[in-house]
Order: sequence, then C-alpha cells, then structure tokens
Amino acid sequence: MIKNKKWIMKEIKQHLWETEGESYTGYEAGIDFVKALIEEAEPQLNENQQIVLGWLKAYADSDNGDKPISSIGYMMHFIRANVLEKSVRNAYFELTRKQQIEVLQAFAEWGLNHDRN
Repeated sequence: MIKNKKWIMKEIKQHLWETEGESYTGYEAGIDFVKALIEEAEPQLNENQQIVLGWLKAYADSDNGDKPISSIGYMMHFIRANVLEKSVRNAYFELTRKQQIEVLQAFAEWGLNHDRN
C-alpha cells in the first residue's frame, strides 16, 4: 500500500536534510521514521470499505471460503441475488472504483498475512 518508491526516497532525503547534525539513537530512530512513513503512506479505509472488507474476511474464514477469489465471486452473486445483508450491500454500492481497489488491496494483504494453507 506504499505510495511509491520515488515518494519514499524523497521523504527519506527530506528527513535526513531536516535532521542533519542532530544526534541519533541510531538504528531505532531510523526504524521509527520508516514505520511512521509507511503508516502515512497507507490509505485508511472508510466505514463502507471496512464493512465490505469485513464481509470478505469473514467469508474467506468460513468453511466455504477456500479460495479468496471465490469470496469476491460469492459477494457479487449474493448482491445479484439480493441476499447479501443490507448493510454490506449498501456499503458496497457506496464505494467508488478507487475505494473498491483499496478494499481488494487490503483483502489481499490480509490474505497474505492470514494464509490458512
């Protein structure tokens, strides 16, 4: 979810320029700065995105959720069949294209860190 390499390099160079001559605690200061930079670069999901992501995670964790892409497919099927919970359905329809992509990205990252094999 990092903005891009060029942006990160610019931010690091700016930080080094601004802190030139200051005494560092060394390694820890660098780690703290990089963590803060990554947090800043990660988009925060809005309420509708969190609702949709929550449903995808819950379905992927269910006995039926063997495959991550199946979770997405079933969500679409449940929407077309008008059987998806109203709150999830409404949240989904409120998402812009970019917000949908951010949900997919967050779902992929969650899946990579939550692999059930």
